[in-house]
This record gives sequence, C-alpha cells and structure tokens, in this order.
Amino acid sequence: MTATVAPAPPTSPSIGPAAPPGSQPATAPHVATNVAQAVIDLGMNFGADRVRAWADGTGGAQVVIDDVPLSSTWTTTSTWVGFALSHLVPEADTYPHYVRADLGYADGRPLTVPLSPATFAGVPAVQVSRRQRPGTAARTPAAKTRGVLAWLRSPE
Repeated sequence: MTATVAPAPPTSPSIGPAAPPGSQPATAPHVATNVAQAVIDLGMNFGADRVRAWADGTGGAQVVIDDVPLSSTWTTTSTWVGFALSHLVPEADTYPHYVRADLGYADGRPLTVPLSPATFAGVPAVQVSRRQRPGTAARTPAAKTRGVLAWLRSPE
C-alpha cells in the first residue's frame, strides 16, 4: 500500500483535512520505516482507500481515515478520524485523535471531557482524549484507533 497524499475534496464532513501543498507521502524515506509500516497496517485495518497520510518532516506522519461509521449516539452517521504518528511508533502512544468539528450527541447534551474543541491539520475538529493507561503494553496505531472508535460507538 502506498499512502495517498493527494488532497481529498472537502465534499463531505466525513472527509478529513487535506495534506498541505507539497507534502511528501508517508512512505520511506520521507518517514521512519516503522511509521511507514504503521500506515500500511492502518490501511489493512481500515481500508487503504480510506487512509491518507503525509510526512510531518520529523520522521513521523499525519494520518486521516475518511468516512468512519458512527453509532446512533451521535448526530452524524460518520466522521473522519485524524492523528499524528510519532517517529517513535510503536513505543509512543497514538494520542490524541481528532474527529469532525460538528460532532454532537443525538440527545442534544453538550460535549464534555474527553471531547473538546480543537484543530487538526489546520481545520476545526473535536479532540478525543483517550490516553493509553500507564503500565499497559504499547498498542499499535491501528489498535489504539480501533479502541477510540469502540469508545465513540459505545452508548454512554
């Protein structure tokens, strides 16, 4: 799998931010080999056609997974999910994750911690703070993202 860096047209709020102009793909030699492998693993877990990633200039990458289904807990049926991959993957926690800025609870209650307004890759977003607990084994970015999505999809 080769990471896509072509800008995605913002035709839907479920399509996340585009790579900045002139970005390099999240493949070696633009990113650390372990980061490139993590991007490949994300594509295998979430669909290569939905994963876009670009080098961040420090050996890591910015990643966006487009059109991720949500549960009826939310006012929207899908979202994009974005996050940074450190050059220290898999030892570094993949934290935080970001989703579309218009995410809201279907029952109308306000977003509260661990959800907060933020910016990701230059666009408004909601930050999802689901930090890995100290003392637990490092999780791959794909496993951490699956965990964040499981939390988002679970009824509260």
